[in-house]
Amino acid sequence: MKSELNRRDRTRRAILDALAAVIAETGGLGFSVQQIAERAGVTHRTVYNHFPTRDALNDAFAEHVEDVMARDGFREPHATSSASLVPMISDAYAAFQSYEVLSRAYVMLMLASRRPAGVARRRTSAFEAVIARDTSPPAPLTSRGLTAAVRMFLSTTGWHILTEQMGLSPAEAATTATWAAQTMLAAASRPTPAVARETQNNRKTKNTRKTKTPRGSR
Repeated sequence: MKSELNRRDRTRRAILDALAAVIAETGGLGFSVQQIAERAGVTHRTVYNHFPTRDALNDAFAEHVEDVMARDGFREPHATSSASLVPMISDAYAAFQSYEVLSRAYVMLMLASRRPAGVARRRTSAFEAVIARDTSPPAPLTSRGLTAAVRMFLSTTGWHILTEQMGLSPAEAATTATWAAQTMLAAASRPTPAVARETQNNRKTKNTRKTKTPRGSR
């Protein structure tokens, strides 16, 4: 039974590695299941047995990329606050660059499927929770919109656009993304209770001065 599970797992990984190679060759556009099967050395039917839909393939590939990175020591830190998201960017970009073929294949697959993978959706929800708790975006911006903007920079998509489309070096891309996320979060940060009280008191004082009757007006 154990050998059967290991064989199934090996076949699954071979299919996902083949998918990355095919996407790298085709640019992610117009690849077929048959191409993946031939590269993996399995049948067309075997691919469908493991991944019956494109969405299933998309979700599995995203998890495969994360598993590969985790085996080599990269694990994304847990988001405890909106501020904790910013330091993640440079480490994440370094990991994406180290696994460039897998990372770019994941971006292209996601764009082709027009939906984020399950692991990406779960991470976005976690980010949105801390951003909604720690910030108060100015209207008409919403917490969801702010999350989307920050998430864009803290993702393989942001890394891909900055390095591949905009031509930045990996270091420049990480610096740019870090600055952008930090600037946006700082602009929308909710003040601490002490700062909030001081601001409120200043407003009261200012309003009191405005309502005083000028001398000689009676």
